[in-house]
Amino acid sequence: STNPRSGDNFGFSIAIVGDTLAVGAPNEDGTQTTITNGITSQQAKTGTDIGAVYVYRRSNLSWAQEAYIKDTQGAASSLFGKKISLTSDTLAIGVETESNYDNLLRHGSATLSGLSAENSGYVQVFNRTGSNWSLLALIKASNASPGDKFGSSVAISTGTLIGGAPFEDANQATITNGVQAPWDETLPDSGAAYVYNLDRVSAPSLLVEDTDEIPESQSGSITVRTASPTAANITFTVSTSNGTATAGSDYTAIAGAVYTIVAGTDRISVPVTITDDTSAESSETINLTITAASVAITDA
Repeated sequence: STNPRSGDNFGFSIAIVGDTLAVGAPNEDGTQTTITNGITSQQAKTGTDIGAVYVYRRSNLSWAQEAYIKDTQGAASSLFGKKISLTSDTLAIGVETESNYDNLLRHGSATLSGLSAENSGYVQVFNRTGSNWSLLALIKASNASPGDKFGSSVAISTGTLIGGAPFEDANQATITNGVQAPWDETLPDSGAAYVYNLDRVSAPSLLVEDTDEIPESQSGSITVRTASPTAANITFTVSTSNGTATAGSDYTAIAGAVYTIVAGTDRISVPVTITDDTSAESSETINLTITAASVAITDA
């Protein structure tokens, strides 16, 4: 590796497709939570068994590091890089020891709920454009529970991802097609596999409809919608900022409010309250910012 240390266990996992090679070092101790594209990697190592994956690319007869990929959460003892799978431009990494209680797919986002579910596990998917790697999705099982260890095994091929959870507890002998696995917990450690269509892992396209003027001292709404009814829930965060109007004196600010467009529908209304400030004014504007959109993709 480009930052070798005793005990990193570089080479614990290996995947190769064509001229691309991915190598896992699950006991690497670098604390960064971002990707370094290029030939360098973090030299200071102050963590404990966080893990890393190194991607190499061959040109003619020579190999060079293309990216140094780290766990977006950066928790100690994550062993990131222990389980990896690679296609030509997509890399999946299972982290069975991850302990966040969340059951959403986060497109391009590493933000989780922060609630605890020890060893529930997740899979992170990274995508290459040109020679640059970026986070495509962070995937939690749709019925994530403590001890399931989702991500203990991972396989990816031609737009399809499979993540294994050998300690999942559902008492079910059939396949569930769709976005929600059962929450039944009556058959301990029976295990499950989750299948995802990565072709549907794309940033949700959200539109803001033109809005009529809202008179002072009245409430109105701004409509956020998709182009057509969505096949799965789309969750996003809304905040406002000043245009020509001023928060407090002209309108009630919105800061990090979470909204969901429910599967089968195509829109939701975001309430806006205008303040009566007694001043004679022309029409004013506010800015609406949508961030952290996440979508639950099909699993089975």
